[in-house]
Amino acid sequence: MHLLHLEDELPEAAGPWEPPPGLGRHLRALRPRPGELFTLVPPQGRPRRARWQPGSGLVLEEGEVDAGPALRPVALASAWPKGTRAEELVDRATEAGVTELHIIRWERSVAGPPRPGRRERLLRVARARAGQCRRLDLPRLHLEARPLAAVLADLRAASWEPVLLHPGGEPLPLLLPRLGKPAFLAGPEGGFTPEEEERLRALGLPFASLGPLILRVEAAGPLAAALVQAGT
Repeated sequence: MHLLHLEDELPEAAGPWEPPPGLGRHLRALRPRPGELFTLVPPQGRPRRARWQPGSGLVLEEGEVDAGPALRPVALASAWPKGTRAEELVDRATEAGVTELHIIRWERSVAGPPRPGRRERLLRVARARAGQCRRLDLPRLHLEARPLAAVLADLRAASWEPVLLHPGGEPLPLLLPRLGKPAFLAGPEGGFTPEEEERLRALGLPFASLGPLILRVEAAGPLAAALVQAGT
């Protein structure tokens, strides 16, 4: 069974549905068999089942769709990587089960928020990866680069528990049983400035380690999220 996240809404009525040209080309490239089942997830409406009917395209069906795998809530607030590595961060965060993604503007951050035209590309990356990993929901992408204090305020207002990813912290697998709704903070690849690290320690945040090696921005947060989901 294929799962596809759509850019447009679906009609409410069951019956034959002609997909938009881009999606139609994608469907034909999949070479579905007659009667093959699809799950279609529109941006706002309810997911729908559909079957492939040669000559007619997709036929929408009635009935409830399986809710998919149960995921623990986990947020990621990260430095933003340069170039196409930003797409890799969104891709990995989606398949790791990240609920929402924020951008922190650290002192050593080397990239700002994506340009408006690039944001749609990042949404397409999330849709494609969610379909491939059979995820019904999409991560909420907060693509404004903001200072740590502003991001922390929003996370705490939504009952997230901020945890700083830091090589000198407690091993994350040991910390996970004490976390209910974690929000992982990932720093820039240049590391924190001494002043930043002093402020972070003064905040009293738990520090969690992912091992002795220094990970890239697009690897650290998704790895932490995947460990959370593995313990679900």
